[in-house]
Amino acid sequence: MQRSILLSLLVLMLMVQSCVSPAKLVLNGEYDAAINALVKKVNKTEPKQKNLELLERAFHNANQEDFDRIKFLKLSGEPGGWPEIFYRYQAMETRQRIIAVLPEAVKSSIHFRPLNFQQDMVSAKQRAQEYLSAKVKSLLASSERADARQAMELLDELQTLSPDYPEIQNLRRQAVLQATERVLIVFENKSGNSLPAKAEAEIMRISVSGLDESLLKFDVVRRKDLDYDYLVKVSLREIKISPERVDRRHYAEKREIMDGMQPVRDSNGNIVLDSTGKVVEEPRFRLIEARVHETLLEKTLELSGELIFSDLRNLRDIGQFAVSAGSYFKHRFAVVNGDLRACSPEVTALMQAGPKPFPDDQPMLMEAATHLNREVVSAITGNKHIIKGNGR
Repeated sequence: MQRSILLSLLVLMLMVQSCVSPAKLVLNGEYDAAINALVKKVNKTEPKQKNLELLERAFHNANQEDFDRIKFLKLSGEPGGWPEIFYRYQAMETRQRIIAVLPEAVKSSIHFRPLNFQQDMVSAKQRAQEYLSAKVKSLLASSERADARQAMELLDELQTLSPDYPEIQNLRRQAVLQATERVLIVFENKSGNSLPAKAEAEIMRISVSGLDESLLKFDVVRRKDLDYDYLVKVSLREIKISPERVDRRHYAEKREIMDGMQPVRDSNGNIVLDSTGKVVEEPRFRLIEARVHETLLEKTLELSGELIFSDLRNLRDIGQFAVSAGSYFKHRFAVVNGDLRACSPEVTALMQAGPKPFPDDQPMLMEAATHLNREVVSAITGNKHIIKGNGR
């Protein structure tokens, strides 16, 4: 994420610089950006004098800045200055290589005189390597995570400086080991009820690979070779099993159905005939009824507890989060007496469902344990920031 942001910023800076005139870049002290822009302009048969003057100013001012900084760092006597000294020499070497390929007339015009930095670069690089290596070893002699992480940054610098430097891989492994925060996840049953080993194992069926990060590692089984920084305690507080509940209700379902044909009568009660003298008929309806005896069966098993995040080095709790899950049995069925044609689709479905036995506690407990496992993993994942934010 940070790398992508930095790359975006770099691209933006280059775009902005490409729109800025070389004169403005020189005025702002952005000499290398100015040189990169100017070499394209002066690498011609008849370059403009103004561009030659700007190139001369940018080249010599950039070198002077580097020379002055190198002189200051050497006079300070601080060994931590040697990496920068090397990079300053490297910058001057790169800069003069850019100028060296220009036409002789251009080089003469800007008073270019190549200098040999090789011996200075070799010496500065060697001293920078010695400093970085010694500093890394000094930091790793400490037990502080922050020191180990600083050592990792210096090792990145050392690897950039010298990819094949001896010991660098061993030092990096040691730095990663010391910089990594270790978290142990444990379970405790504080419910006052016994919990089968299978249910506990299901609650703690946690894939640590899904939780691990580069410098944050989790275990669900204690390793004797490690000292843990944090503890996540999965504390079961309550196992609640409801009684088997049976609720019944009775109601009627009614419906009008067609039951043959009957003569049509007028307002006086006389049978109506058509033009041929035939009796006019209409459908005859009658009301039918069914008595519905509906039963609702319910049983629940709920597990509730909390996650307690503890800082083992400072012996304090740093976060507590409630977790809960359950298994819920609910079944409706109906017995119908009377004319079944009166039943609605819903009642017909209830009639077809038929009765079911209540589930035993054991399968409900295992289902609740599975659901609680998901809640525990989600809560740990969602709250890792309190560990990372508590770094020392």
